[in-house]
Amino acid sequence: MELKLLGDFLQILLDVYKISRKNVKLIASITILPIFLHSIIFSFNIFSIKPLFADLVVKQSFLLITSPNTPEFLNLLMGVIHDIKILFGVESIFLLAASVSSFLFSIATIFATAITYGGKNISINDLLSRTIKSWRRPFVTWFHTTLFFTGFNFFYLAAELLLMLIVYEHHVSLSKILLVVALSFLSYLSIVWNLAFVISVLEEIYGIEALGEATKIVKGMKLHGFLLNLLFAVITVILFQGLRLIPLKQSTKVQVIIGLLVVNSMYLVRMILMMGYTVLYYKCKKTLGEDVELQGSAEYVKIPTVSLIKEDIP
Repeated sequence: MELKLLGDFLQILLDVYKISRKNVKLIASITILPIFLHSIIFSFNIFSIKPLFADLVVKQSFLLITSPNTPEFLNLLMGVIHDIKILFGVESIFLLAASVSSFLFSIATIFATAITYGGKNISINDLLSRTIKSWRRPFVTWFHTTLFFTGFNFFYLAAELLLMLIVYEHHVSLSKILLVVALSFLSYLSIVWNLAFVISVLEEIYGIEALGEATKIVKGMKLHGFLLNLLFAVITVILFQGLRLIPLKQSTKVQVIIGLLVVNSMYLVRMILMMGYTVLYYKCKKTLGEDVELQGSAEYVKIPTVSLIKEDIP
């Protein structure tokens, strides 16, 4: 049983690799374009907040050595508050831009994977047009999963606080156990959440209905989704650790280069994860004996090659 599970999981990863090779131009387009956009967003973010942050540090330093009863102190305090507001506003704009870009290209990735998996092709312009037209359904599903994620965090923090109040002496050890249990359960829940996102892109359902459909079709293949989450969670943690390696005393250019490597690597991880869940969606449907047809009126050109899931494809 364990060997079959591992074999099926490796087959999902192999199918993702085959899809990447099958339609190189399309997959390369939805890889290079968002990397370019994310690089611009990240670079502008770094170069715009650095002078703001430096000015904030200087004002805070003078604030510490200024008497609170002087007009200079009040001016410095108002300046610090003003800089914090500007910094928060700038960061919010860049975070929103990065989130929107990642969201739209996640949809594009799912469409591209599904179309290629079905042995068909589509131009990058048609793919982007289809993505923009279809954003409402996955957005509603994403909104619901975000609410569930927020609720999950609330209950975790409440349990952590309760644990600290009840068993304070052994709190550290039990807290680590609680964290492992919480992360494992969260990974299990995200199987349905990620699959529901894929469903809301490829089918005419969304929100709670998509979550219900994901729960129904993933039965029997939850461990495959769990392994997908586990693999990419480990990769993400490693990449996050890379951010800690950015030398603060180095030049801004060096920081930007290292940051770009980490940020774009994280995007690639997210992209491959969405491809993996799209393949998992088709395998879940196949297990249930259901056929899948892409929703919408777009016409595609059949790729004159053999099926993607043939084992003899190199």
